[in-house]
Parts: sequence; C-alpha cells; structure tokens
Amino acid sequence: MSRLQWINELSEDEVQNIVESVDIVLFDVDGVLLHNRKVISGSDNAVMKLRKLGKIIGFVTNNTLKSLTDFTKALEPFGAKAEEIVNPTQTLLAYLKKIDFKQDIFGVCCNVLKECLRDEGYNVIDYQDIQKTPLQETFVAVKEMSYKTLEVCQNVGLVHVDSDFNRNYGTLQAAQIILNNNKDVILTSGARDDDLPIDEKLMGIGSKYFIDTLERFTGRQAIKMSKPDKEIRDMVISKFKITDSSRVLMVGDSILSDIAFGVASRFKTLLILSGILPQTQIAITDNQEIKPNFVAHGLEELYQKIINM
Repeated sequence: MSRLQWINELSEDEVQNIVESVDIVLFDVDGVLLHNRKVISGSDNAVMKLRKLGKIIGFVTNNTLKSLTDFTKALEPFGAKAEEIVNPTQTLLAYLKKIDFKQDIFGVCCNVLKECLRDEGYNVIDYQDIQKTPLQETFVAVKEMSYKTLEVCQNVGLVHVDSDFNRNYGTLQAAQIILNNNKDVILTSGARDDDLPIDEKLMGIGSKYFIDTLERFTGRQAIKMSKPDKEIRDMVISKFKITDSSRVLMVGDSILSDIAFGVASRFKTLLILSGILPQTQIAITDNQEIKPNFVAHGLEELYQKIINM
C-alpha cells in the first residue's frame, strides 16, 4: 500500500497543482461541510475559494432526511444552488422516470422522502395505511395484517427502503409480504450506512441493517440509489456533464461511501477526517482496495494551501 498524501504535509505548489488539475469538485455534506447543522471551520472558505477559482461545485450526499429546499438553505454559506445538490431521493426520482414507473410505491423511509415522491405525482403507501392501530402481539394479528397488506398494496410496484426512524416489525413484515408475493415488485434502497453518528459519544443503527434484513428474507438485491453505487454515479456524471473523470475531485469523510464512490467513478479523492473519525482511521489502514488519493483533517488545511492562488 503506497503512502497516503496528507494535504498538510504537501507544499503550497503541490496542493495548488492538484487544484489546477481538476475542473469539478464534489463534496459530501455531513462531516465535511456541516456538523449538527453548523459550518465546520474553514469549509465555507475552501468552497468559496474554489468557486472563485472557477471550479464547478457539486454537493453529493446520502442524506434523505432533508428536502432539496432545506438542503439549499443549509448550504447557503457555500453559495449552493438547488441544481448543484444530488441525493438518493433525486436519484430515485430519475430512476422512476427512466423506467416510466406508474404504479404505487410502498415507502419504508422518512416522511420528507415520501412527501417528495407524492409531490412528483406518485401514490405512496406506508405502514400506517395498512395498520392504523398498534399491532397486537399475536400470530393472528400478524396474519390479519399480512393479508390486509396484500389487499391495500395490490397495485404496489416498488418498495423503497431508506432512513425511517419509526419503522417497526410491522413495517418490515408488510414490505416482505409485498415482495415475496409478487416477483415483479422492484426493491430499491437509499443509504446503506452501518451506523449513524449522533455525537462524539453516541451512535445510531444505520439503514443497512434493515435493508439487509429485507434482502435476506426475500432473496432480492435492492437497486441502490446512494453512494457509492451505479444509479447515483450515472446521475452525477449526467448532471455535471462529466466527460473526463480524471478532472473531478470527490471530497468526503467516509471510505465506504464517499471514497468508494470516487474510486468507482475514477475521480480523484480527498478524505476528510472531520467526520466519522474512528471508522475512517480503521479503514485507512485496513482497506487497501479503496483508499483516497489525499487526506486532510479538515477543509481548512486545503484552504490555507490555496489561499494565495
């Protein structure tokens, strides 16, 4: 494994040459630009400096808990426009349009995502449309709910699984009933993170475990809408009109989503350690197939190297 190139160890000329070698810079959001909705020190200066240097800027996030309007507002310090932002919700909408999807959708996802789909004209069914009261703890109740699922969801053509903090046994049971009783129903997924960083002390369970459960129980492989997979890669390449992948830099704090996304797309990659620190440090030493071209403790380090350009 070759030695990692740390931005703070490179000369100004070396870093400036890196910046001059790219036309497009794509940023992950959480842990790179923002932390708990606050701007990470120096990140706004770095992005605005890159804009001043004529770079095309994009924001590619796996976060579906915010609407496009909310993202645009949160990214105001970075001069963000709605058309510069890509997340799995937009990827899903592009996919639905591509396949000319006309049926109902069963959503195992957050309310923001469901409302976005509804705003685009799709009929979204969720677990509350099937089971309006708490599910009784009997096999009879599970059986009745399962048959009710088949009745309510007979026009469902797609099950989408993403972040949903209120999902429960009934939600997953309904989803697997739909999938296992109609092989034509499509299974799609959003972010597949193992964990959800809450703060320095606390970690949440990531969506991956729920997606894995449905895949295992149904024998399906979900079509993935999030980094690092193909659908979002195709959307980014199309949206930013990328013709030369070597002139794109992907900046992120996750080896398994951001850097893997950049590597699969053949972009240059910069790993930022201001986000998921413990997991990232382990990944740097243990993962030889997916590694960044460059590493920095934060975008402030990049900014200080290019401030005089």
